[in-house]
Amino acid sequence: MRTVCPNCSTPGLETVYEVQDIPVHSCILVPSREEALDFPKGNLALGWCRECGFGTNQHFDVEMNDYNPEYEEVQTFSPTFNDFSSSLIDRLIEKHDLRNKSVVEIGCGKGEFLLELCERGGNRGFGIDPSFRPGRGQWDPKSPVQFFAELYDAKKHGALEADAIICRHTLEHIHETRIFMETIRASLGNRQDVLVFFELPDQERVYKERAFWDIYYEQ
Repeated sequence: MRTVCPNCSTPGLETVYEVQDIPVHSCILVPSREEALDFPKGNLALGWCRECGFGTNQHFDVEMNDYNPEYEEVQTFSPTFNDFSSSLIDRLIEKHDLRNKSVVEIGCGKGEFLLELCERGGNRGFGIDPSFRPGRGQWDPKSPVQFFAELYDAKKHGALEADAIICRHTLEHIHETRIFMETIRASLGNRQDVLVFFELPDQERVYKERAFWDIYYEQ
């Protein structure tokens, strides 16, 4: 069981919650009851770092991860979610002048957010996510948005031209967060004019509300 924080490398993670034999993926759809019952399981020990406030599953095994096109993260069926997403796009465009720019989104899902951001701002886009499916949504391969149905790779994707790097509700699915952040920083070189925008779930809310249904194996 991991005892050192993967975010700041401080030893002495404090276990604050434990649960056994839970699915190792929360959003992968399976076609039958039998496959659901046989789905791989693992244990969760929520370790909290007193140094940086990071929370992590101390039993996490990256070999159990399998982000693929069957991963279903779409929330656009919700009017409330769509309103929030639309207002965020407005804020990014207006506050950071994201117009006629090049935008890289790491963990773009099926691409809805990036497509709308590029359409409304006249931007070029690069979306990276192993769960992306070309047949979903309104994506036109002739549009100025390109998708890579794969995990982020520093050598391949770090060289993409970027005026903005966006990563929404993805960092919490990445185990070695410090290495990931250092990789993104290295891809910017000496540039200081690139917008880097991360959005994550509110860990404080989970603790205050004891919302442990929001804590699952890979997150």
